Amino acid sequence: GAVFREAVRRGVLVSCPVLDVPEGDRPVIELPSRQSQVLPPGLLKLLRDPGVIEGCIPFLREAEWWAVRDRAAMLVLSHLGITTRELMALQGGDVVFQLVQVPEADGQSEGSDAPPSPARLVDATSDRSVAVSLAVDRDEEVIPRTLELNDAVRQVLLPWLVLRREVLSARLQRRLSGVPVSETQLDAVCRAAPLFMSRQRSAAQIAADRVVGSLASVDEVGLLPPMEASNVYSMVKRALDAVYRLPELAGQHPKLRGLNQASGAAIIRNTVLLDWVNTVGEETAALRGGLRSVASL
Repeated sequence: GAVFREAVRRGVLVSCPVLDVPEGDRPVIELPSRQSQVLPPGLLKLLRDPGVIEGCIPFLREAEWWAVRDRAAMLVLSHLGITTRELMALQGGDVVFQLVQVPEADGQSEGSDAPPSPARLVDATSDRSVAVSLAVDRDEEVIPRTLELNDAVRQVLLPWLVLRREVLSARLQRRLSGVPVSETQLDAVCRAAPLFMSRQRSAAQIAADRVVGSLASVDEVGLLPPMEASNVYSMVKRALDAVYRLPELAGQHPKLRGLNQASGAAIIRNTVLLDWVNTVGEETAALRGGLRSVASL
């Protein structure tokens, strides 16, 4: 159903082929698998723990930077409950740093939007004078919103920003064939690039890397594309499978209980929304989730 509806929305299909099948002949999903698609009790708490996620997604070699990316993306999903499309659409500039309680000459304090220097990004994890939030505003089906990052998300996301800058810097130097790049130019590239970029270049990016490029080519085709939906699904599935193997969740894997449960980011979002409903109420849950009304919960 949902897959075919998305295909129709994108113009891949004219209509949903399931509608042409007599109702009595349509595949039936067993009742247990049709229950609300949320994670088992206790799993969300583990997904929100940086230490657990770091253990489940090991960072073994410096070249495998996508492990640090996946850690950060999983913490963003499990704490902020954003959609797959929102995650893929995020850019570096959507991470907003707000300096708070900055002493003025007259003794007053005033906030500032100036971000910390790259060298201070990791320090900003525990720096209470720096508020960090995420502007989520590129999914037309969800209301734009700005979500403040808690300590757990900061602990994993900010180190990813440092490593991401290094990855993009190396890619930029390769594109420009050794032409010096200023910190200001690199800042602009980091703001415009996908926050969670794919490890695979697009065909246009491969072609651009084969010739002596320019900053204009970076603006036109970028250095690395955003993650695709299939990338996000695989990332989430690997992380969930790893968490299910923890002793705390012995025997809880849906397959062991005969359930056909979703394994993508949507089930994490559903679980986060349910957690918010139970802890802060329906109205706040709808607001945080970008829903137009509590009826959408």
